[in-house]
Amino acid sequence: MLPDFIGIGAPRSGTTWIYEMLKNHPRICMSKEKEINFFNTYYDKGVEWYEKFFDKCPAGSLVGEFSPSYLANGLAPGRIKELLPDVKLIISLRNPVEQVYSRYLYIVNRNMYNNTFEEALNEKPHILEGAYYYKHISRYLEYFDRRRILVLVYEDLTKDAKSFLETIYEFLEIDASFMPSTVNRRVHSTVNPKVRFVEMGMVITRSAIRKAGLYSLAEGLKKTGLIDKIRQYNMAHNDDSRKIAPATRSRLNQLFAEDKKKLSMLLDRELASWR
Repeated sequence: MLPDFIGIGAPRSGTTWIYEMLKNHPRICMSKEKEINFFNTYYDKGVEWYEKFFDKCPAGSLVGEFSPSYLANGLAPGRIKELLPDVKLIISLRNPVEQVYSRYLYIVNRNMYNNTFEEALNEKPHILEGAYYYKHISRYLEYFDRRRILVLVYEDLTKDAKSFLETIYEFLEIDASFMPSTVNRRVHSTVNPKVRFVEMGMVITRSAIRKAGLYSLAEGLKKTGLIDKIRQYNMAHNDDSRKIAPATRSRLNQLFAEDKKKLSMLLDRELASWR
């Protein structure tokens, strides 16, 4: 069994929330694990490897997965089209400046990087590249009809989660009246840990479990709520020193201005709030 729909991006834009909400719908069967990354990282493992992530899905269910890194990957669109020509694609986009900063905090909080945000913009260009949304969506439009691509705006989720989820349901042509009990749960935000090695330890453990193929164990641990409790206990208060400097924000807005203008035209909606 293979996916009927794939969430392809963008990172740090509410994709975990979408994945969790869709898992609850009785008509949908999501992959055992989020971020399979088959079409970019593990493509050489073959289709049989990919199919194993959906082997528990009952017949007649709508099958899906979310791998946000597909959006900016140059090879993913053609590979997806070749294997799944009729698949539907879901994209959630966030203010590019905030998305880039969130990606920076993600690597810092997991002890992967210790330099400033401004240094990261020069040293880790991939976090910038991923936020040129129009550029990446255009590449998918070379392979897929526009009607098969749903583009969402993350800020709409933060304002009205129910309406946001209904839009996805309608795109997938399933019962839009179903609402998970957790629909108003706070959208996952960047973790600001008190002790970084604790957060890093959880990330390493999750990665090891995944590589071992112990997906039922990972799901069982998640259901206990233990990981969420550890994260909550290890969460630091907001640090006002970790804000984007006005000059840096201005520079980034200039960098993304043309791409944002083209995206606004494609979506036929104003994106003035993205500053």
